Amino acid sequence: MSHRDTTRSILDSLRRIVQSLRQPVGRRPHAGRSRAALGPARLFVLQSLADEPDSSLGELAAATRTDTSSVSVVVAQLVADGYVLRARAPADKRRLVLRLSAAGKRVIRDAPAAPQQRLLGALAALDEKRRARLATLLEELVAGLDVGGGAPALFFEDPPRRKR
Repeated sequence: MSHRDTTRSILDSLRRIVQSLRQPVGRRPHAGRSRAALGPARLFVLQSLADEPDSSLGELAAATRTDTSSVSVVVAQLVADGYVLRARAPADKRRLVLRLSAAGKRVIRDAPAAPQQRLLGALAALDEKRRARLATLLEELVAGLDVGGGAPALFFEDPPRRKR
């Protein structure tokens, strides 16, 4: 394969990944809102919280494979919208945990897998050696694009604004 053909193949693959991640995740209305209004990042956080209920913010960040500051922005919006509740842990009242509200449970009941969950599934299908190689190559690509720096936001969520 020529350099040009290889580059085209890489770009085509990246386009397919981005397009698949940007596809709407559902449009059936729930309580006057649609899942599409939530967006993929919020749906992913809701589904991750359903998989690991009573998670701390740090545990939820680990489940979503991101950092605490990125997931906290999404959680704050989900709390404000009534999809997530903050509560004291039953075993340790000093510990704050997150859980789905009834509205949050309704939203995810019939929701398709969030795009990020599909991506995690595809990555999990790779053996550890190939995943490590892919991580290295993507880190090199990011460095070459000079887009590093700071913790990235969840997919399709604007990064938090810095206070002045």
